Amino acid sequence: MANGLLEHPKQNQEWEDVGKRYLNELLSRCLIQMEQDFWLYFTFKMHDLVHDLALDVSQKECKTVNSETETIDENVRHLLLCDEKLVGVPRVLEEMKNVRTVIIQDASKESKTTHESLINLCLSNFKYLRALELRKSPLTALPNSIGTLKHLRDLDLGGCRSLRELPRSFDKLRSLQSLYLGYTGL
Repeated sequence: MANGLLEHPKQNQEWEDVGKRYLNELLSRCLIQMEQDFWLYFTFKMHDLVHDLALDVSQKECKTVNSETETIDENVRHLLLCDEKLVGVPRVLEEMKNVRTVIIQDASKESKTTHESLINLCLSNFKYLRALELRKSPLTALPNSIGTLKHLRDLDLGGCRSLRELPRSFDKLRSLQSLYLGYTGL
C-alpha cells in the first residue's frame, strides 16, 4: 500500500480491503502460507521456490544491509537494515538517494546513538521515503526533520516504549495513510 502497488479501491472499499483481496489471491494460488499466532497475529511464509523466484526478480530493487555489506546497487529502493553488530552508519547508505522503504530490524539490540544516526541519515538522504519501520526503537523522540518526508505513507513505531511524544512537524506528513503506535510510550 505504501509503495503504490495496490489498485485504487472501488466504491465502499478501503485500501486494506484491496490488500486483503491480494493476500487472499496469493493464498488461494498456494504462493504463500499463513499461520495464526495468539488469535491476533498472522505470519506469512513463501514456499521455497516462490522465495527463490522473488529473490531473483527483486535483487536489483531490494537489499538486506548488515555489517558485512560493502556495496549496494544505486537502483535499490527497499532496504532492510538488520544486524545487531551494525556500528555507526554504513558508508554504502550515504550515497543513496532514491530509497522508498526502510525497515530497521532488531533495533532494540543497537545502541541509541547508532539508531539515531541511522534515522537522521534516512530523513536527510531519502527524500522519497514512503515506508519507514522503526519497531522496538530505543529512541525517546523522533527528529523534527521527519516533517520533510512529504511522500511518507506508512510509519510503524510499534514497540517504541521510550517514545513519549511526536515532533511538532508531524502534521506536515500529508501523505501519511498508516501510523502504528501500538506498545509505545504515547
